[in-house]
Amino acid sequence: MNVYNLSKRQIAVVQRLTRIPRQLLYTGEYENPAELVLGELCHIDCFNVSRAAYFVDNPDFDCARGIAGYDSSDHDGVLENCWIEKDAFGARMQCSSFHTHVRSLLPASIHRTSDRAYALAELAQVLDIRVPAVTFFDMPYDNKGFVIFEKPTEDIVELESFWEDACSLLAFCPLA
Repeated sequence: MNVYNLSKRQIAVVQRLTRIPRQLLYTGEYENPAELVLGELCHIDCFNVSRAAYFVDNPDFDCARGIAGYDSSDHDGVLENCWIEKDAFGARMQCSSFHTHVRSLLPASIHRTSDRAYALAELAQVLDIRVPAVTFFDMPYDNKGFVIFEKPTEDIVELESFWEDACSLLAFCPLA
């Protein structure tokens, strides 16, 4: 990709994404840094995703676990910088019924099932994600991460390749 051919939107997203590793260094006592990363990725000024759920899939043990869920309606009218306002963002996440629901889910391994499309469609239905899309990424110890999300209504074709790489930043977050 030629950096001279990036649109202003792409440049803005890349700038936000390149700050995430440094921000992760300062999460300190924050219980679940994956919430912050997911919140940043879904933010209106980043990929503008209204609803997303992050899971870690362990094919060896045939299970997956919900780690974080972001629903923009739980943050309506709040365009905070989640990295600066960690406590306020965390409080909203703890009150979020979607986040709590995602954290309670322990589905069978998506990667081990014979019908991955059906398993993902079923999970999307449980999460009330109407136009689902999914991104998979590798994680340490042969785990697989995935984010199932509401496909944005705006055309983000120019950002799709960034989204896939950006989701892999979740692999650097300790599991809470």
